[in-house]
Amino acid sequence: MTALLVGVIAGLVVLFPSWLGSQLSFSGPYPILLAGLFAALFHRLYFSKLPSPSRIYDGLADLFIHVHYRYARETSTRWYGRGLISTILYLFGGLVGMEGAAAEVAHGVALSRRKPNEKWSEQKRRTDVACVLAAGIAAMFQAPFAAVVFVIELGVGGRTLSAVLSAISAFFTVTWVSKHTDLEFDWVSFFSNLPSERASWVWVFGLAILIGIVGVGLIHVLRFYQEMFFELLRKHLWICAIVGAVVLFCTQTLYPMGYGTPFMELSQLISTKRSFSQHMIYVLNEALSLCTVMAAFGSVGIIWPLMMMGGVLGFSFISSGAGLFVGMAGLVSAVLGTPFFACILVYELTNDWRYFLVASVAAFTAHFTRLFLKQKPLVQRYLEYRGLKLLDGRSADILQSISVQEASERDVEIIKESDLVKDLKAPFLRSKHPFLPVVDRDDKYVGLVTLDLLQEGLEYAEKQGTFYEVKDLLYKLHYSAPAIPERAQLSEVSGVLAQNACCVVVDEFQHVKGLLFAWKVRAAYDREVARRALGQTRFFSPESP
Repeated sequence: MTALLVGVIAGLVVLFPSWLGSQLSFSGPYPILLAGLFAALFHRLYFSKLPSPSRIYDGLADLFIHVHYRYARETSTRWYGRGLISTILYLFGGLVGMEGAAAEVAHGVALSRRKPNEKWSEQKRRTDVACVLAAGIAAMFQAPFAAVVFVIELGVGGRTLSAVLSAISAFFTVTWVSKHTDLEFDWVSFFSNLPSERASWVWVFGLAILIGIVGVGLIHVLRFYQEMFFELLRKHLWICAIVGAVVLFCTQTLYPMGYGTPFMELSQLISTKRSFSQHMIYVLNEALSLCTVMAAFGSVGIIWPLMMMGGVLGFSFISSGAGLFVGMAGLVSAVLGTPFFACILVYELTNDWRYFLVASVAAFTAHFTRLFLKQKPLVQRYLEYRGLKLLDGRSADILQSISVQEASERDVEIIKESDLVKDLKAPFLRSKHPFLPVVDRDDKYVGLVTLDLLQEGLEYAEKQGTFYEVKDLLYKLHYSAPAIPERAQLSEVSGVLAQNACCVVVDEFQHVKGLLFAWKVRAAYDREVARRALGQTRFFSPESP
């Protein structure tokens, strides 16, 4: 039920600016100053009284931090405020996508519906974040499949079915409301009128490589800009919003054509003939605005600004729909590290397989260009700056603090390799798990017998005779479950359980000490997260030593 509600809320939030624009008109750069003043007051009056473990906001990175750490002060009001600030920035010319405001408000709704004890579950927090991201993207771009792929590609985790329900709910909410009102919100119809000149594949590859390089540079600039803001205003972070609003006011005053609704911006780009230098000025202006918004305010809505910047850059080299989508898919893929999402999003925006093919080539070319230049995606850079390094979707810091011995199951049944297969029924009935470690005469680990292997062995033993031993069964299997030292840390064995349902824990003498399961690792991880949260340890703040 929460997943469906999140989708409906996200759809209504995305449509709100269109409805408000039909009732009121905003012109000139001055309203953006009011947006900065409101954000500064909200930060000063609310955030300062209820400080979070981190005093900065990075949008997507904060959603990941919410997944991996639980804090009592991470309230729904905080996310409502972030969503409201993103909406005001969007209305008054700040370079923010409404998918961000939708996700932030929807996350506040999801938090408010969780019981206090449910908020301690990492799996439920993952599900909430997956739902709000999928709902925001599906509502903004009418692309439910791409929204789910985005969540999977980022490695959010959680229940995929809930994310699917949120995406579908958001999609149908926007579709139904826009059809029964005067609010036009149809990307496919809009992109059907694009100029369809053919583009050389050489140009496509070359442009994709260039956009990949631009993406790497943009990641560096975003990080530098944020660090500069933080260092200059470390003791008075609420002033960041005012400084950012002044910078946005100046950019709007100097280049007023760079702002508007998504359809308005794209219409101006396609219908107005501009020189190459004008396009480059536009891109630089958008880059400055995006850096200012992310450093001074923060927002989840970074996808649309990246698409717009990439689209202008691609259109300046190839003046057709192909150039537009090469730029869009390439820059989103390079900055966020989501090539599958980028190309599927283009297809759902256009319903044209030709644009999908071009976007796929561009997305993966830009993605591998970033990998070749050894640059990490933007979200990962933000997380590492704030002290959270992920390893297989979990905090490497927490995995490093948990030993295999702490996370292993110690109550296990052990059998000898000389035991007869026909006598294994009793040990299996006593065992809590369908796995039996096998040791030799020196009690050293040699293999693992599973329930399905035992069933095959019993059938084979009836044919071969009664003296069919466990070592014969293991020899027939030609496989042995990996052995993990009990003194190792979970960070050292991360990824092993992804390929094995169970691993055997041994000591330095290869004696069996227990079994390691994925669910035991998850329980130990959640326990450590709860312990740190109850201790109110200050993580993820650049101010912390």
